[in-house]
Amino acid sequence: MRAILGLLVVVVIAGIAAFALGFINIDKTKDGKLPAIRAEGGQMPGFDVKTGKVEVGTKKTTVDVPTVGTHKETIETPTIGVKKAN
Repeated sequence: MRAILGLLVVVVIAGIAAFALGFINIDKTKDGKLPAIRAEGGQMPGFDVKTGKVEVGTKKTTVDVPTVGTHKETIETPTIGVKKAN
């Protein structure tokens, strides 16, 4: 039970952070209205949702590699790029 509650807290915090950092942007595109008393018509509100992109790749980096002595060697290390929503 604690694990589920902890996971739920992490998901809620991640969602709040995504909105706060501009990773998710939601704009209302049309207003909603209540249906008539006879339950005819009505309209749900429309939303335009834009999300950011996460770019994952590699880049060449020079690091010390231990051997009998040390020397410089170029290896590929992971990279991550985040672009905010428009």
